[in-house]
Amino acid sequence: MDAKRRVRLLPIIISLVIAYVAAIPNRAGRDVVVRRAWTVSTALPGAAVGAAGEGEGHAFRVGNTFGYVSPSGALERLERVYTDVALDDGYYANYSKGGDAIALRRRDGGLAASLTGSGWPLLDDRLGEAVMVFSPDLLGLAEYAPDGARRWERELGSFATCFAAFPSTAAAGDARCAVGTLDGYLRVLGKDGSDLFRVGSTGSRIPGSYGCAVSPEGRQVIAALGLEPQRLVAFERTGGTFREAWSRVLDVEVRAERLMCYSRDSRYLLMDGGRGIVVVDTRGRGSWVVAGRGVVFAATAVGGEVAVELREENGSGELLLLALPNVVLARASIPAGGAPERFLAGHDGYVLFGAYEHLERLDILRS
Repeated sequence: MDAKRRVRLLPIIISLVIAYVAAIPNRAGRDVVVRRAWTVSTALPGAAVGAAGEGEGHAFRVGNTFGYVSPSGALERLERVYTDVALDDGYYANYSKGGDAIALRRRDGGLAASLTGSGWPLLDDRLGEAVMVFSPDLLGLAEYAPDGARRWERELGSFATCFAAFPSTAAAGDARCAVGTLDGYLRVLGKDGSDLFRVGSTGSRIPGSYGCAVSPEGRQVIAALGLEPQRLVAFERTGGTFREAWSRVLDVEVRAERLMCYSRDSRYLLMDGGRGIVVVDTRGRGSWVVAGRGVVFAATAVGGEVAVELREENGSGELLLLALPNVVLARASIPAGGAPERFLAGHDGYVLFGAYEHLERLDILRS
């Protein structure tokens, strides 16, 4: 089989594997089936792109292309990535490394603002009307409004290693984001960029911050801090600050950023376990290990479940659907090859999965 034909068939093979293995009853007595609703090509040129919708489409990046797709599978925008791209459901910044300015555009392609300077922009729907930009050396952070006005800028004092946005909820208060740095500090920054809370990786021989996450309602922050030992620490909002709620020494130390993902109800935190998945009760009442092929590369909440992509060094891996804390409802192998930028995002009742110049909607059905 020639390479081009193999790339075209890979997304179909993946979907067939998912559909074949997914009809597995979980421990709650329900049957869960994963069914492919549609597949669209994201290759340029040749992909069919329609007019921009009314904002109902989802942002995606697959390989060296990005855009917006409606829940029914209609591509509303498709562009080639320059050096990198930051995007959410309202705006995108397709930028080149070393440029003099960052062009922030609305989802229809219209220019919203030109952000002066270079760096690494970050867009997140949880941030609302805000754009975060890390300096090129990752030693500083700034916030911009969608019209390009800079709200604040600050130095972090050390290389940024993790970032998590707070939602715009009453429970989150004035908190804007959590930032971890290589010197072992975790900071919660306010909406003016000042420190609302700061804590170091005390109790470990080697300082460091190796992953952080904020709960969906904004009441809790969890971070992996230090080495020898590496500790997982939960901080909960108390009044105007955060206080340590619990901590535990991790059995496997990971000397890179651990990807972390909360369940939608905030009860569980899923994270990379070095090889496989670790699921932690966010109340500090236990943890579970789910075996898998490779490290956690992406994770997303889908209703009451979580979809996880694990990846080996050669690019192969598997896609799992978990009923938390540790029941595998579906498992599908992902072949090696193709572009390294795959895509995984959860929505109510379905998952968007992108690989090999194709994007698929996988519906989660319950009997």
